[in-house]
Amino acid sequence: MFQKIIITLSLLLYYNCLYKIQEENFQDLSGIWEVYVSLVSEDLQTNKNLKQKLDRWEPIPIPSNLKDFIKWNSSNEEILLRKQF
Repeated sequence: MFQKIIITLSLLLYYNCLYKIQEENFQDLSGIWEVYVSLVSEDLQTNKNLKQKLDRWEPIPIPSNLKDFIKWNSSNEEILLRKQF
């Protein structure tokens, strides 16, 4: 009897977790994003730490279609984005 209860609870927990994973939207782009406003290639070549240059990160709104955003900003040829958590 005790084993049946454990098995039943295990199955319920498994299906509950599986359902929650499937309903999560891992493509959610909402939130606060930042773009690096300096030339990325120059800073990488000089071995500067991009994370420490807080004055060169500016918050920007990111649309739901990131491909259109990149095409719109293609004049820079390089885009470095990060998401704040």
